[in-house]
Amino acid sequence: MKITVDASVVIKWFVAEVRHEEARTVLGHRIERHAPDFVLVECANVLWKKARRVEIADPGPFLEEFLRLSDVLTLHRTASLLPVAVRTAGELDHPVYDCLYLACAELTGSALLTDDQKLAGKATSRLPGPDVLALDDAGAIENIRWAAMRLVIDRDRLEELVEASQKVSRTRKSLADGRRLVDPAMVIDSPASRRLRDMVRNLSREERVDLLALGWLAQNGPEPGWEHWFNHACEMVGSVPERYFMGFDWAGGLELLRREQEGSS
Repeated sequence: MKITVDASVVIKWFVAEVRHEEARTVLGHRIERHAPDFVLVECANVLWKKARRVEIADPGPFLEEFLRLSDVLTLHRTASLLPVAVRTAGELDHPVYDCLYLACAELTGSALLTDDQKLAGKATSRLPGPDVLALDDAGAIENIRWAAMRLVIDRDRLEELVEASQKVSRTRKSLADGRRLVDPAMVIDSPASRRLRDMVRNLSREERVDLLALGWLAQNGPEPGWEHWFNHACEMVGSVPERYFMGFDWAGGLELLRREQEGSS
């Protein structure tokens, strides 16, 4: 999901204002974020106002964080957005500096997330144009939350992995039925296991995140839920060896994920 954010959202990433938690939802792992570089100026101005009203003691640390915004979103040159912003300002009878965000959303094919109710009201009445999402819209925020942790692995590939994993389980059971003790090496070195390891090896990092999260969800049940295991998988994926993926019940995890999504809708 692609989202353009304006200063009314970005400032809440750093300052505990109303709807602070909703604003941070857009920082989720699989959200592609955009903004005009003008957002730095607007956020700095908000800091100045807060310092003037003695709402914050020192704007310096916040400014240092703002200057690293390019780590979490793509900043677009204001000059490149001005033609569309000026046209939009004329259509909406609204200031150009706000319309820079609408221009950014239009040119990046993203939705605009804002806590500026006046801008949202005008923009939503404008057709055609980018989708405009209000920060106080609980449904929109929930959609962003799920988009941030959506599965990226292709469904056909996932089905192939499920089938390969089930074949490894059948191999393990077949060996166990024929012996009192099973040498783990016999399972690890079986053709089914080698094929599954090769399949995992060829996955992207993000696809491995999906497999880890689905596997852990299946192992642990519906609590604490998909978001917990997805975030844990994002943190751990780089340190997990291929053999760790053996024996996961990905189909079970997928079913639990489906139920959780249905329950939240």
